[in-house]
Amino acid sequence: MTKLTTTCFVLALSLLSYACYAQKIKVKKLEKNVYVHISYKKMGNTNVPSNGLIVKTNKGVWIIDTAWDDDQTKQIIGWVKKNLKKPIQQVIITHAHDDRAGGIQAFLDEKIPVTSTQLTAKRTVKSGLPSPQPVLKKSQVIDCGNNNLEIFSPGWGHAPDNIVVYLTKQKVLFGGCFIKSTDTRKLGNTKDAHLKLWKKGLLKVQSKFKEVETVVPGHQDWGDGRLITHTMDLLDVSLHR
Repeated sequence: MTKLTTTCFVLALSLLSYACYAQKIKVKKLEKNVYVHISYKKMGNTNVPSNGLIVKTNKGVWIIDTAWDDDQTKQIIGWVKKNLKKPIQQVIITHAHDDRAGGIQAFLDEKIPVTSTQLTAKRTVKSGLPSPQPVLKKSQVIDCGNNNLEIFSPGWGHAPDNIVVYLTKQKVLFGGCFIKSTDTRKLGNTKDAHLKLWKKGLLKVQSKFKEVETVVPGHQDWGDGRLITHTMDLLDVSLHR
């Protein structure tokens, strides 16, 4: 076997290996002009899903949270270009963990603005990821044309910097990792959590967004407002152990 043939063979094996192990995102329609993007990360023998939102308006597309990594985030960008055919106007990062911010660089490479609160920007840099623009307030409404996104910081819960995002037109609440799916019986990663303040924050969210119809958690399946009370129940169990 010649040196060139050997090199080509090794390259082919490398590409095949990458194709076998590269994670593929999913995009599921939630409401008219609202989609959930789902990316995956291999943890042990489990493929852990992570949810974010894609929101189409007459002004363009808003994305809430990146995929786990740049490669899967590039797939999100490609999906938007192919299927929605509108420019991505802004990306909102809901806190500084890699399931929310791991693909920031992919958006920056496309000159797409990535935004967060000041605390999230600081924590993102500290974790070794590129910094979002620290322009989001703890409570504000973003005018997206024929839809609005309401940013709200409920205080320290899953992480000190977690925020939630409410779609006023569709009455959809994106809770990120602050809210847990009814599919799970555990709080998951609580390394940066404050369990006592978390429940207080959930009560704030419940009081503020009384008309919510759909709640999208950071991981696993979505549902209605019962996801908020389910998260409270999980916290009660953890606090009384």
